[in-house]
Amino acid sequence: MISEEARRDSYDSLDKENRYNLILEVLSKPKTAKEIAIELYKNKKIMDNERNATAPRLTELVKKRKSKSDRKKDM
Repeated sequence: MISEEARRDSYDSLDKENRYNLILEVLSKPKTAKEIAIELYKNKKIMDNERNATAPRLTELVKKRKSKSDRKKDM
């Protein structure tokens, strides 16, 4: 199990502003957090293509009103 201290250290070391900017760069159309992660990974901007690499920052952007959430992507 990962300790709370290790999680906090990991969270604190993340450059959130950089991640926000990377996410905003690829939001030319509605995308899921997973699609954003895959695109950033393919462009070698992040180290893995997991949803968890983008979802928390995307949620924070929505709360800051820099992005809009439609809850579900139109298929």
